[in-house]
Amino acid sequence: MPGPLVMEVHKAKYLSQHAELLNTIGRPAAAAYVYDRAANQQGSNLASGTDVKTIEALGDALRVKNPVVKYQGKSVPSEELVVKIKDLQNKKGLTADGRVNPRTLKAAVAVEEARSIRTF
Repeated sequence: MPGPLVMEVHKAKYLSQHAELLNTIGRPAAAAYVYDRAANQQGSNLASGTDVKTIEALGDALRVKNPVVKYQGKSVPSEELVVKIKDLQNKKGLTADGRVNPRTLKAAVAVEEARSIRTF
């Protein structure tokens, strides 16, 4: 039986592939949530790349053209994305801090699901 580290790597890889599929079928908020879960399963050096994918997918969900910017050598959410995140957080009764966290990502998924229901 593989060790715990090997199992975590496989789980993170599976989650990232699932997120890519969600993004492909037009579910960027759901993809952002799954990317975030994958980042939590990875070591810090791999997680930073997955965190960028989380931010990019959330930016797509919130219709932000350039969701990621470089700040002091790191990729971070753009000002426009932070404003949109705060707006989402306010509308969903969350603390409007502009941070990408599981509660905010779940709220984005709920909005995405409501939009998809209206399109049928």
